[in-house]
Amino acid sequence: MDDEREKRRFNSKDIAELSTTFTCKRVKVIGDIINVSEIGMGVLVKDSLAEDLNIGDLIQGRITTNPMEEDSIEFEGMIVRIERPKWSKEPKIVLGIRFVSEISLPDRVSGLIISLDDD
Repeated sequence: MDDEREKRRFNSKDIAELSTTFTCKRVKVIGDIINVSEIGMGVLVKDSLAEDLNIGDLIQGRITTNPMEEDSIEFEGMIVRIERPKWSKEPKIVLGIRFVSEISLPDRVSGLIISLDDD
């Protein structure tokens, strides 16, 4: 995957409260979003949850901005990358997900775009 991204991605320190829950092959997967843009995201999941997932698998899920899931963004996507990060101390997998269609990021994350561009 190219280092040059189509859209600006926001990393975990900027979006610490975002998480995702999605289903793939009737398996429910819960993960922490480590980066996100309007067209995709990187998700850190437990190794055991990702063992049956493959590149090209279609998924449906939601991005939540708080534990109560009051504010959520529905999405459909495809797994485009699976890798085991060297920096993780636990058995984890990073999934690269490309959304089927662009999503609108939450206002708080959109506000970060404006403030980071002004710096």
